[in-house]
Amino acid sequence: AHMCAQAHRDIVGGRMRETVAALAQEHGSISGALEHAADCETTRPTGLAIVGALTLYIKARGPLDVGLKWSRLALTGTEMIDCAEKARALLCHGITAAHLRDGKESPEDYLLEAARLARSHDDPWTEAYASAYWSMWQANSGHTAAAAEALTVTCDIAERLDDPLLRGLAGLARGWIHMTNGD
Repeated sequence: AHMCAQAHRDIVGGRMRETVAALAQEHGSISGALEHAADCETTRPTGLAIVGALTLYIKARGPLDVGLKWSRLALTGTEMIDCAEKARALLCHGITAAHLRDGKESPEDYLLEAARLARSHDDPWTEAYASAYWSMWQANSGHTAAAAEALTVTCDIAERLDDPLLRGLAGLARGWIHMTNGD
């Protein structure tokens, strides 16, 4: 879990290329750690932490099917768990489901719950990221008013945190809304 948390910090801090390359070498270890964490109720939060920390890695490298598998595994049996780690794992699941668009599951519930949990556990970065993806999902579904409302959350947090990654994601969501509106 520590390696994955550091990888998340490195990616957010601008060291994406080398961090993604290093993590790619650890797939077997990551899978093993997640399987171990899923086996026991007391270690499930560790599995949530691992998956949540790997969200940007999964998105950047593209093993979306693996990301979906890992997030499903980490989220299994966590219905009664309420923590910031679960918010990030839900974010990972929502993002991978949005990108895969396989029709089996909608990312909506995962993104909304990720934002809600992140807000309740004072994790503004995760709230902003989930809100941006929710915004793009809503725009893609033709609900631009809801998309614009969610985008406001992302923009406010991006400015407060002075986070270029969140600003860029907000710009992407804003562009998605404008495309949907035919602007």
